[in-house]
Amino acid sequence: MSSSSFHLHLVDIEIGGGTVSVNDVVKATPQKLVDGAKNGKGKIIHIFKIVGENRIIAIFDGGVEAAIATLNASYAGNSFKVTCTPLRTYEQFAADVLNLDEYKSLPPPTHSLGNASRLYWLQFDVGFRGRTFRELMAVWSREAISDLSMRQSGKLEIDMYKTVAQNQVHAFINGQDEEILDDFIFTRPAMTEIGDEVHIVPKSLIQVYSSASK
Repeated sequence: MSSSSFHLHLVDIEIGGGTVSVNDVVKATPQKLVDGAKNGKGKIIHIFKIVGENRIIAIFDGGVEAAIATLNASYAGNSFKVTCTPLRTYEQFAADVLNLDEYKSLPPPTHSLGNASRLYWLQFDVGFRGRTFRELMAVWSREAISDLSMRQSGKLEIDMYKTVAQNQVHAFINGQDEEILDDFIFTRPAMTEIGDEVHIVPKSLIQVYSSASK
C-alpha cells in the first residue's frame, strides 16, 4: 500500500455564524480546502456536505494544516469547529493487521463512488465486551472480506477507512435508496455475530468534490 495513506485524515468542519453568511461560507469552503491542501503539497480525496447541517467533511491525503489556515484566513470573522481524525485505508488495515493475503498485492483504492447520486456516511464503532480480542479480529476478518469483496465485484460502490488506534470504521456508500443501507448493514458478519457491540451513526451526504472525477 502507498505510504501516503499514513497522511490520511478525516476533517469535520462545523460552520458557525460571523461576518459572512453561513450559507456563503458553506458554499465556498470546499474550494478553499482544495486550494489550501494543494499549497500544503497535499490533496483532498472527497469533500461532502452533510444534508441538513452546516457541516463539511473531507478526506485529506496531506495538506490539512495549510487547508485549515486558508479557511481561517478567508473567514477570520466566522467561527469554525474543526475535528481532525487520522485514518488508514480499509484495504491497508485488512492486509497489515488482519493479515488477509489477498489484499496485500492490490493497488491503492481508486476512491471512486461512481455517479454518487445518493450518498451515505456510516460510522461504525465496534466493541467486544464478553469476547476476546482474538474473537474480535476473527469477526473483523470475515467482515473485511465481505465488504471488500462486494466492492471488487461491483455490487456496491463504497469507499472505506479505519480510524487509527480505534475500533472505528467509516464507510461512504453510493446507494440508490435507504433499503441498500439496511441490506448492507444487517447482513454483515459484524452485525449478525456481534451486533450488540456495534454502534452506527448514519448521515446523508452531498458530494461537492472528488479527486476520482478529476
